[in-house]
Amino acid sequence: MSGVICDSVALTAILVIAVGSVAPAARSAGSLLRDPAASSTPGSLAVPWPRLVIAGECPIQDSVHASLANLGAVVRDELIRVFRALEHAGVEYALVGSVALGMHGIIRGTEDVDLLIKASRENVQRIASALRSVYRDDPSIEEIRADDLLGDYPVVRYIPPSEKLCLDLIAGISEKETFESVEAETMEYRGVRIRVATPAALHRLKKGTPRPLDRQDAAALRAHFDFEEEE
Repeated sequence: MSGVICDSVALTAILVIAVGSVAPAARSAGSLLRDPAASSTPGSLAVPWPRLVIAGECPIQDSVHASLANLGAVVRDELIRVFRALEHAGVEYALVGSVALGMHGIIRGTEDVDLLIKASRENVQRIASALRSVYRDDPSIEEIRADDLLGDYPVVRYIPPSEKLCLDLIAGISEKETFESVEAETMEYRGVRIRVATPAALHRLKKGTPRPLDRQDAAALRAHFDFEEEE
């Protein structure tokens, strides 16, 4: 079901690692979940993750050949409409997480789209405006509030009416990792400009987390981009 979730406990994994999915609690459309007791176990996966595509099975893709191949065709088309709306609205964001990996040529399954956003009221307003242009009849967009993202709930999960996408809006990963600190580059896909965290930034976000999948992603980034593994 569509709606907005705002839950500091259920989204702990996103705040720590900026990637991955937690199973959303049962809710009515357009509800804001604020009760930590109602959430799922922090960091739990909603579905089993497909294995990582290792080097040699998928070619490295540069900005000219950026890929959203880890998403189905229907989801991909919808996401492109969202990215186009974000661009037109002037939203300041950086794509992080597994979809960002796909843009850099490392393909694995995902059900989330993680957007690290600039933490300002004006930017949150631009995000809501962009989403309204794509999902015109969804009243739950009005629940995406700056007071939440800039306050105690720095992650908002928006599930559009189609229920094909899961957009995680992340106002900050930690005091050190924010929109301003995460390096990003503009990549083009199907004529749409998308701001994507660089491979080096993704490696930094993933390498130190406790989740095995993130360490696997970091290893793939090192293999693809010749990053040195730090002691």
